[in-house]
Parts: sequence; C-alpha cells; structure tokens
Amino acid sequence: MLTTFQEIDRSLFLFLNGIHSPFWDVIMYQATKTIIWLPVFVVFLIMVIKNFKWQSILIIIAIAMMITLSDQVTNFFKDSFGRLRPSHEPGLEVHLVNLYKGGLYGFYSAHASNYFALATFFSILFKRYFRFLSVPLFAWAFFITYTRLYLGVHYPGDLLAGMTIGVCIGYFFGRITYQTCENTRDWFDRNT
Repeated sequence: MLTTFQEIDRSLFLFLNGIHSPFWDVIMYQATKTIIWLPVFVVFLIMVIKNFKWQSILIIIAIAMMITLSDQVTNFFKDSFGRLRPSHEPGLEVHLVNLYKGGLYGFYSAHASNYFALATFFSILFKRYFRFLSVPLFAWAFFITYTRLYLGVHYPGDLLAGMTIGVCIGYFFGRITYQTCENTRDWFDRNT
C-alpha cells in the first residue's frame, strides 16, 4: 500500500511539476520566499494591535510559539523519515527554477505547515471581526504551498501532510489564544 501511495504521489508530482512556463517560474520562485510576504505580516500585526490592543502581546507570543513548534516538528519528521525531495531524487526529471533544490529531505513541507497554521490561527482569532477572512487566508496558504511543488522541492504528499499538521497546530494555538483573549477581556471589563 505504501508503495502504491508513493507511486501515485510521484506520478501526480511529475504531472503538476511538468506544467510550467517562464512567466510562472518567476512568480513561483519569488512567492515562495518568506521575505516577499513581509507587507502581509505587517498588515496582520496592525490588525492584531488595532483589534486586540494590549492583548496583542499575548497573540504575538502565541504566534512565535506556534511557528517555532510547527517548524521544529517539521524538522523532526524530515530527519526521522529521511525522504528525499524530488529535486534530490536520482533519475527523476524535475523542473527546477534557478537551480533551486532546497534541503535534502522533504517530508513534510515546513512552508505548508507554517502557512496553514497561520491561516487557521488568524481565521479563529479574527472570526468576530472579519467573518470572511478565512477564504483569502487559506487561498494564500494554498498558493504558497503550491509553489513548493511547482519549484520541484516537495511531493503532493509532503504538502498534504504539512497542510494537515499546520491546520492542527494552528487550531490548537488559535483556540487557546482566542479563549485567553476573551477571558482576559471579560476580566478586564469586570474589574475596571
């Protein structure tokens, strides 16, 4: 069964990675870089401060802990499974952009885990203020996740596992943070 899954994963990867163009090469290569999204992170920070005031400190700490956990669990899995990225797989014809190959191991995707954790976290955190924010957040996370396949550094299974674990981590931190903010807001309202 595992062999069948790996064959399907490889076939799907080769099909999707084979759909490329010079225009999209530039877009995907730039979009996968975290630094390019700095303005988006600044907007999130402004939204957090505007809507949560002094509780922003709790939220920023929660985000830092969430991303650290997401990243470290990803590294643990990569080292434990030792599954080569497609870009490092001998004999596999992979479309690479600017000869970017990523690290040696790829199961599972840190980009997918981190961005889906963020999308889930912010969807929960802002549900009271921006009901429809989830759709663009998850579209953004999916786009960044897809760049990893396009660039040839992750199989679809790597991405699916990263997305799933990222949602779980984001949900855990999002629920705890949201509830903590609600409880501290209630306490503050009663005692001032």
